[in-house]
Amino acid sequence: MIIHEWLETVANIVAILTGGGAAWAYGKYRYDRWRKKTLLESYLKSTKGPQSPLHLMAALALTEADVLQAAFDSHKIKPRMQAFITQSHPFGNLLLEYVPANERK
Repeated sequence: MIIHEWLETVANIVAILTGGGAAWAYGKYRYDRWRKKTLLESYLKSTKGPQSPLHLMAALALTEADVLQAAFDSHKIKPRMQAFITQSHPFGNLLLEYVPANERK
């Protein structure tokens, strides 16, 4: 019976630690997304005009997925499409631009 009680106690402790680990991982995930969003917003605010995701990837050391996720999470960044079509860019270009508070909808 002593082993049974010991295993039950260990199982309860492991269940609590699993929940704590999951909460910590979710908090880290949300913080990382917030950090990337604020990094992108501050960079775009300091530059003039729209920037391409490729330029932002190089300047901020983020992946393309991180740049696009941060841009679409933010209400301060407006995506724009560049209208000209070329051989190397048959679908145009996506540009991201910081929009000041007085110009937001």
